Amino acid sequence: MSDPAEPVVDTGPSSFAQKMARLKACENLAGLEKSLLSVFEAALLPSGPTDEGRRTPEAAAAQIDQLCPSLEAPETLELFIWTLWELSLTVVRAAPYDDPAPERMVAILESLRLRARGTVSLWGVWFLLSILNTRSKLTVG
Repeated sequence: MSDPAEPVVDTGPSSFAQKMARLKACENLAGLEKSLLSVFEAALLPSGPTDEGRRTPEAAAAQIDQLCPSLEAPETLELFIWTLWELSLTVVRAAPYDDPAPERMVAILESLRLRARGTVSLWGVWFLLSILNTRSKLTVG
């Protein structure tokens, strides 16, 4: 995957919707990345002036689960998990601090966890998750 953070670098006032649109417009996104971004967009951005019209976190998780390859294809599964994780972080970073998108993303990831079809041991992913968890505990608020 190319560096998806590049199109959403904050160069001034911009809405989260505009940042998502710039991210989706990135020409070198793969099909999986485009599909995941569409799911995130539908779940994180309201389709109207209120929160109505957003896909529920559970529905978003169901769509992501449908995109997930078989547990019997570890290399494809590893690529899927890395792509999902990278895009999740990129999208959350693009959201303003007072936007509900980060909390909704957590709800999507929690819904995915509840839908687990099994366990996969991917050393790098779990190592990264444990580092991020440690860092979040060190954040001064």
